[in-house]
Amino acid sequence: MALDVGGMADELAAAAPQLRQRPDDRRPSRLRTGSRATHARTPDSGGRRMTVAARIPEPEAPELVARNLAVGARLAAGATTFAFLGPVFAYLYLRSLNTADLWHPAGVDPPLLLGTAIVLLTAASAVVLLLASRRAAASRNRLLFLASLSFLLGIAAVALQVVEYFVLGFGPTDGGYASVFVAWSGLTAVFALGTMLWLETLIAFMLRGGERDPSQAIGPRFAALAFYWAYLAGLGIVMWVCLYVTA
Repeated sequence: MALDVGGMADELAAAAPQLRQRPDDRRPSRLRTGSRATHARTPDSGGRRMTVAARIPEPEAPELVARNLAVGARLAAGATTFAFLGPVFAYLYLRSLNTADLWHPAGVDPPLLLGTAIVLLTAASAVVLLLASRRAAASRNRLLFLASLSFLLGIAAVALQVVEYFVLGFGPTDGGYASVFVAWSGLTAVFALGTMLWLETLIAFMLRGGERDPSQAIGPRFAALAFYWAYLAGLGIVMWVCLYVTA
């Protein structure tokens, strides 16, 4: 509603009172206050109150956990094989090419004794872990001891590999053999270190008492890790034969 002020409509004029649509309706208007708005129920399809509480997932069956871990370990072994195809191909290709007899020049020889010690430590660690996985259900203390021993042997192998780099006397630019040696042995050390970190998590899991829960299936966890570590140790033996024996 506008008023005529000086020949012009006043836009700021207040609206006139209006009657209800139904004058006989005496019910008060329903106003939603802040507190009522807070506690108001949101309507849904069923008219029932809904909950937003997160549901705790049910643990998987132990036999299903064991099967999944076994399959995962074998998939990890297959992926690791693809990771080592590069150094293997470089070894075979550069060795067969041997441009200007620079594949393995004189003076580029790694310490055989140190390399043999690395392989023996890795193999011993894998064997101990296999024994631990087969005795997982027998004795908790025995399993923990064997797993810790395997961890120490594996870490010692990685440490010796680092020490070997300081006493090599050659670098990756000193011929085809030198470049393949550094790449192949370095990749093996990285994967070995990652496997030892995996083993360390299982040892810590046991120290916290997690193996007492049947749904956690500590035995299949060690079995999966033992399979992968044994496979990686086998790849290390292949590397030792190629780089230390037949190079």
